[in-house]
Amino acid sequence: MIFAGSFLGIYKTIAIFASIQTLGIVALAVSVKLPQLSPPHCDITAANNCKQAKEFQMGFLYLALYMIALGIGGLKSSVSGFGTDQFDDKDDRDKAQMAYFFNRFFFFISTGIEGSHSPCLHTRPSGQKLGSTN
Repeated sequence: MIFAGSFLGIYKTIAIFASIQTLGIVALAVSVKLPQLSPPHCDITAANNCKQAKEFQMGFLYLALYMIALGIGGLKSSVSGFGTDQFDDKDDRDKAQMAYFFNRFFFFISTGIEGSHSPCLHTRPSGQKLGSTN
């Protein structure tokens, strides 16, 4: 990341973007917990009983999601570059270790994404049969 190398340095960049991501996650958790920041409960059994979220509620939700995305984008690009700084391109042994590092790095990032999304995909409202869409 050019921004990290040119202006702030890798450590400050990681700290800043990790903080932005953390603030976004906290804002998202607060938006779910506080009734003023989330729409009223929706009764799915009654037709057209759901009320739309207010503009402020949607704005707060989008702000939290954008902060998380910005933090993750800055953090992941900086951390992978920080990992490559540990190896020398001219040394054959370091080249092999760098390939090993990147294989493991992206494997664990992908595993984390899969692990965080799978429970969401398998969660369904109570009373809904497995494989049912309604």
